[in-house]
Amino acid sequence: MSDSNMPTASGKEKTETLNQQPQRSVWQKLKGTCTRDRALQIGVSLGALVIVAIHLWRPNIQIDTVTVILLVVSALPWAQAWVKSIELPGVKLELRELRNRVAQAQEAADGASQQAVFALTATGTIGQLGGKRVLWVDDMPQNNEHGIKALQAQRIDVATSKSTQEALEQVQKRKFDVIITDQLRYEDGVRKDEAGYELIHRLQERGVKAPVILSTARPDREETHRRGFYGTATSQEGVFELVMRVIQGA
Repeated sequence: MSDSNMPTASGKEKTETLNQQPQRSVWQKLKGTCTRDRALQIGVSLGALVIVAIHLWRPNIQIDTVTVILLVVSALPWAQAWVKSIELPGVKLELRELRNRVAQAQEAADGASQQAVFALTATGTIGQLGGKRVLWVDDMPQNNEHGIKALQAQRIDVATSKSTQEALEQVQKRKFDVIITDQLRYEDGVRKDEAGYELIHRLQERGVKAPVILSTARPDREETHRRGFYGTATSQEGVFELVMRVIQGA
């Protein structure tokens, strides 16, 4: 069928089609731009406009410093696309680069955490300690993430317990080469300031010979030595070094 014989739309249909297309595109554009950030910008700016309107309606009302600051803040989000920076005496505010710098700072922090783990693992013989087991007792094991990863990088099997009773149950089931315990723990909702001392005492009662390391911010080295701890550490790095010393027989 040739083009001349193709059915054509009526004038009314053409008009409706032309009218509908711009409406859809405008709606889609509004829908795409109405993000949370844009809504916040609009809200702040409308608030500032209300303040200005009140002042024009009642000129006797003075605009104080807070109001001026609000007006400036409301204008900054709209000016960000065109203004790169604002120069003040001794201060340079980078508007367009601020978000990038925040992202870079976050990446740097994540990188520093990874480097800390690598620095810890570098103190031992990586990959040659498979088969060794460590029990780390702490009611908040997530706080020891870097230390645990450093030990696991040495192929050391690390088990965790959140209470003295749970640790004793694990010791009955498996043999551990080193046991790490914190001093302060909450067990069953009860604060125990000497949970580490209690654990080593109960381990000794059961004849457990594995060296026990106390992780605490305020170590009493004389007391911990008297109670039979292998050593004390105030950081995850210190714990790692003591564990490596035990396992490597230093």
